[in-house]
Amino acid sequence: MVTFARRDPALSIGFCWPETIALVAETPYLARRLLGKGHAVAFADDPNFRAMYPVLQRLFVNVVMCSPGH
Repeated sequence: MVTFARRDPALSIGFCWPETIALVAETPYLARRLLGKGHAVAFADDPNFRAMYPVLQRLFVNVVMCSPGH
């Protein structure tokens, strides 16, 4: 499981409403769960949104290509 940072460093750049930071702090961003004979992987947000974050795209590709069963 990958989680967001604590409340204080949750925002590194830009603007976010304080209520939103309080809601996402220390919550899961990525979770994996066994489902039948396979796995389900859930992202809290679209890692490929507008191709803005290459690191998150790499994480998505790793989930798709390197997950158990391939």
